Amino acid sequence: MQENVKKFLESRFEKIKILQKTDKSEVWLAQERATKKLVVIKFLNSIGLPYQELKKISHPLWAKIFYCAQDSAGTAIVEEFLQGESLAEMIEQKNFLSDAQARKILLQMCDGLKILHENKIIHRDIKPSNLILQAGGIIRLIDFDAARIFNAEKKVDTHSLGTKGYAPPEQFGYGQTDNRSDIFSLGTTIFEMLGDNCEKNLKKILLKCTELDPKNRFQSVDELKAALLEKPRTSHKKIFACGLLICGILFFANSTSEEIFPAEVDKISEVEEKILSPENKKIVEKKPEKKFEFPEIKFPEEKNSPAPPTPRQTFELPKITFPEKISPPTEKNLEPEEIQPIKNYVKVKYWLNGTRSAEWTDNFESDTTNAVHGTYIAENSWSRWQSAGGGSIIFPGGNYIYIEAQNFSSQIFTDPQVNLVYNDNGRIETKTFYGNSSIAPGGGKISFSIPLEGFRVDNPRVVGDYWMSKNSFEIYFSGSGAEIIGSKMTYDFGFISQKRWDEEKNNR
Repeated sequence: MQENVKKFLESRFEKIKILQKTDKSEVWLAQERATKKLVVIKFLNSIGLPYQELKKISHPLWAKIFYCAQDSAGTAIVEEFLQGESLAEMIEQKNFLSDAQARKILLQMCDGLKILHENKIIHRDIKPSNLILQAGGIIRLIDFDAARIFNAEKKVDTHSLGTKGYAPPEQFGYGQTDNRSDIFSLGTTIFEMLGDNCEKNLKKILLKCTELDPKNRFQSVDELKAALLEKPRTSHKKIFACGLLICGILFFANSTSEEIFPAEVDKISEVEEKILSPENKKIVEKKPEKKFEFPEIKFPEEKNSPAPPTPRQTFELPKITFPEKISPPTEKNLEPEEIQPIKNYVKVKYWLNGTRSAEWTDNFESDTTNAVHGTYIAENSWSRWQSAGGGSIIFPGGNYIYIEAQNFSSQIFTDPQVNLVYNDNGRIETKTFYGNSSIAPGGGKISFSIPLEGFRVDNPRVVGDYWMSKNSFEIYFSGSGAEIIGSKMTYDFGFISQKRWDEEKNNR
């Protein structure tokens, strides 16, 4: 490395202690002289590493690159110092992961690796010692010294780097590494972190990650993420039996339709204003004795009811009208309210087109994962939706899921994000929405508007008049800094024929 580069770094940073020294690298813990901020300085005897590319892109998974210089002799890097415990240290202490912790880490890795792979960066050395677990279950990936830029024209890697036991066969001369190589190393690492305990569905996923032939693995981290978020399937007999029971309950007890579209387009702004206004500041201390698991149906005659409806209630079906296509609201970062921190949690609430979902969850001060918003749509409504070819229909514009998260803790809540998983009769589609900033403590809020426009639905007519389609949107809210209450919400949409709709109405 050129002397002028080393002199520049010495003028800006003060070395504290050496972290690692080999014949290939020298790694120092240092601090910036002006700000006293801790950093890591690396001097590497190798070139062609993707640190310049990493400096241009940013994601919470890896350390921020502040400076990078390269000449014919080597590479110098200054990057963010990451505090936390490595997964290798956890293994030494026999502190293994639970299935829930493993899934949380895998989902974070999928989001970060997706950005790397889209920029053609392959890490090639994912292993326990290169994964740092921080407070709140946040995972960080370090050491890109074996990383490479993917080149589709090459059949094998120029240099065989990586760690045996974690690297796939193609990394040692049997082919070229690609995004599936990182999936192999990630699966191997998580397998080790689970110890002797691993639930059946997760084990099946990890076995697919670690297939020797790359063609048999997940072909992308999007596929891996979809598998992690998909609910385990039961046997066909159980599905049939449960389906009959559930359909009977839903159709004959709760099958009245919820009005999912606003009555008038020009009232959308009014609905938003009500949503964003301060409400429900007081947290109810009493917990229900039992979690309610039935889909929520909106009752026109009752408002702001904290309890789920009962099957015996009856009412007239609301009329469904269709708004013109409008642009969905964008993410909003709201000012914190003037309240004192009262609990160490972030409260998440959901709305469908301005209608509050699962309001009964306000009674809880612990996370619930069984909140469901059920909506039935009659044929005379969905038959007007735009055709997407092949007999399919798509959700029209102007429909959205609104999410508001409020931080009641005394800590900053960082990296808020929303993961959406759409299931159309077994066809999975996922999207991730990132918050632009953290949520301030003591009442700070952030909101997301997730447009439903464009999601495809298989034609409900293909199965028959009495068929209920299996369309659902599962929403997962995550972040770091406090417990989350309301981390998951499910929206179930039932598409039924007008004949069945009218029969149910007449029976009432």
